[in-house]
Amino acid sequence: MTRKHAIDPFLLLAAAVCGLLISGTAPDWTLEPIIYLLLASMLFFVFYTMPSGKEKRERNFRLTVLLLNGVVAPLFAVCLGWLFLGGETALFIGFLMLMVTPCTDWYLLFTKAAGGNVRLSASFIPSNLALQLFFLSAIVVIAGGAFGFSGVAVSLMQALAVVLLPLGAAVVARAKQPGRSVPEKLPVFLLAGAVLLIFMAEGGALGQAWEQAGIIFVPALLFFLTMSGAGYAIGKWLHMERSAHISLVFTVSGRNAPLAVAFAAAAFPNEPLILLVLLAVPLLELPYLSLLTYLLKR
Repeated sequence: MTRKHAIDPFLLLAAAVCGLLISGTAPDWTLEPIIYLLLASMLFFVFYTMPSGKEKRERNFRLTVLLLNGVVAPLFAVCLGWLFLGGETALFIGFLMLMVTPCTDWYLLFTKAAGGNVRLSASFIPSNLALQLFFLSAIVVIAGGAFGFSGVAVSLMQALAVVLLPLGAAVVARAKQPGRSVPEKLPVFLLAGAVLLIFMAEGGALGQAWEQAGIIFVPALLFFLTMSGAGYAIGKWLHMERSAHISLVFTVSGRNAPLAVAFAAAAFPNEPLILLVLLAVPLLELPYLSLLTYLLKR
């Protein structure tokens, strides 16, 4: 993990803090169109620069990843959320939105740093992205019905539009201009701009929420410990060779914030505490994955 990637969560947190500090200066006109434009632009560049992985995958490896990311992770996240956050609706939803989204980007950096098979890990990006879209859509629908949020169908359509339109544009752009370089930090700066405006618009609702959001770290840590432990134990049990074993651990451990942030901003614009959770947990995740990298390299 390079220093330039390690600062990303702190950049987003700084944007949130700045948004809160200047929330009293928010204009009378709505900031939503600008926020959606920034989020859509961010996702376009994320999808456009997303690495493609073509690597033969053993059946046991493929089934293990799909089982852990597609079944175990969401069920375990629901159990942890119910146990620790059952009385905090927004925190519960934010926790689920992050923990059901297997990573499609920075887990590759940790895999490489620990000596894993990066191409093997990257070959799961399409399936991880499909799982993200499926589970995030399900959360919007289920949360809307269970917790009484209004306009569920409209919220879901807004969220899907923010994600699918950039995805479609990126697919076309990659077909016409494959391999074109993009400033590496552009997506995170676009996301930081959106975060700043969201917190600027919702500062009054979030000013007293920081301590409340702090309880999210206990279930988050338990989640990361369990997922990485399960990946490590199953890899040992299946006698995977070392590079594949390391790839498995990070493929099932990493979670993905950018897509969840875009979904939350579009589907739950009046629940900024959800967004706060999505920004806070990576502050725990990155140090944990860095420690895991160190331990696996030994």
